[in-house]
Amino acid sequence: MIVDGNHRYISGRIMGQEPAIQPWAGGRPGSALDGETMPIDPESW
Repeated sequence: MIVDGNHRYISGRIMGQEPAIQPWAGGRPGSALDGETMPIDPESW
């Protein structure tokens, strides 16, 4: 779940650099979107 830095995460994926990930047990997992299936289109950015 991205809590902070969501734009940094997306831009890193567009540039082909996986951002660092820190596991966290908080948040609302039921409201989370799966980042692997979310379409990321460089043209849209």
